[in-house]
Amino acid sequence: MKKPLLLFLLIINVSIAQIKDYRLIYKTFELNGNRFLAIREFVWNGSQSILGVNVDTLRTIVLPENKIKFKQIDIKDSRYFHLLQKSVSDKLHNGGIKNGNREEVYLTVDLCPSSKKEPFELSTIEKFLNKGHKNIAFAISGRWFLKNKKFVEWIKNSGLNVVWINHTFTHFYKKGLPLEQNFLLKEGTDLFYEITTVEKLLIENGITPSVFIRYPGLVADYRIRKIVAEKYGLIALGSDAWLALGQNIKEGSIILIHGNKNEPAGIKIFNKLLDNKKLEFGCLYNIKP
Repeated sequence: MKKPLLLFLLIINVSIAQIKDYRLIYKTFELNGNRFLAIREFVWNGSQSILGVNVDTLRTIVLPENKIKFKQIDIKDSRYFHLLQKSVSDKLHNGGIKNGNREEVYLTVDLCPSSKKEPFELSTIEKFLNKGHKNIAFAISGRWFLKNKKFVEWIKNSGLNVVWINHTFTHFYKKGLPLEQNFLLKEGTDLFYEITTVEKLLIENGITPSVFIRYPGLVADYRIRKIVAEKYGLIALGSDAWLALGQNIKEGSIILIHGNKNEPAGIKIFNKLLDNKKLEFGCLYNIKP
């Protein structure tokens, strides 16, 4: 039994090692007449590369650094910059962007680590697709990702228009601990590891990380929120329609359900909504400050 486990761990370590020298940066550039901000720099398969965000569309790209030329550009009037500022909150729970300020609504599906067998609400996501919807966002934790590669591949090949939200790698949670000591506020938490390990896993598996993050448990203090916005360049998402908590969907709502079989109440409500209510699900990149 030990050899297969060691082989599995070796495969994971080799995968993670593909990206090297992963760094946080803040450098602007133009590409095809569009304004971009590079937020990560790394070596991938021997090539110096960057992760950049179009500051007007919020869409991200990964490309070799030799394809661009950095230059100073003012981005303070951009939608990205305004959302980034708005996402910093002093709320301990459910701070960040909770509504997209448009007529459409936005479905976000949290994929926290789960001990459930086959921890993915496949039938619900298939139903969503069969109803003609495509826009969806998955808040993915690294531990869920590593244990559920087959579902990741299913999502990639499903025809869904997916935005991948960073939900941190470990997603620590201990029942009974106060929020001030739980989730990312656990003593000794390495924020760089928690955020960048997920980004590297996504890139190495052919997925471009977005500029969105959802904190585990939607819990973070002002210090973390400020660091994540200013140093990591990530827009924190909350929700004004966490269905399992009985919150109603309204215009522009960022809907939250759990897709890991840990919160069946929210899935039950969402399935009823799909049957009985006509909703226009927009792409998360459309949200406005």
